[in-house]
Amino acid sequence: GWDGPYQGLDFGFNPDPLAAVRCWIHDDRLWVEHEAYRQNVEIDAMSEFIAGRIPGFADYPTRADSAEPKTISYAKRNGLPKVEPVKKWPNSVTEGIRFMRSYKEIVVHSRCKNTANECRLYSHKVNQAGDVLPELVDANNHAIDAIRYAIAPLIKAVQQSKTKAVTGAC
Repeated sequence: GWDGPYQGLDFGFNPDPLAAVRCWIHDDRLWVEHEAYRQNVEIDAMSEFIAGRIPGFADYPTRADSAEPKTISYAKRNGLPKVEPVKKWPNSVTEGIRFMRSYKEIVVHSRCKNTANECRLYSHKVNQAGDVLPELVDANNHAIDAIRYAIAPLIKAVQQSKTKAVTGAC
């Protein structure tokens, strides 16, 4: 009954880290099994760095940040042949976070310390009056972005199923 694995990759260098994850869906829970997370990973060391932390990562489809087409092209030619750009859409970040929160829980393996830390620190903006605003703070989100990329097809499928076509209208 385990669905997956789903793999995601958020590119970074400094100050943002490279973040790669492997996750699964089971029992209405999102399970994060492995992470590869570090600042200052050179592009030519990326596949080896990830492979040393996520067994068999190169063997499975992986969705990565589509804002980095040259990095995706390099990765495909240098050890990560199944990396593909994630398909984004308007409000995909907000919808992705909402989708992740729809699970009974997100279970993060104890070896995924950076992912667990981001889950604790990720937040919405707050104004001086203490009001929680709908905008997300763009920090502590690299493993979270990698998770969103990994499960993007599931998010998009739910988003599309909520949009009903009108037929036979005059």
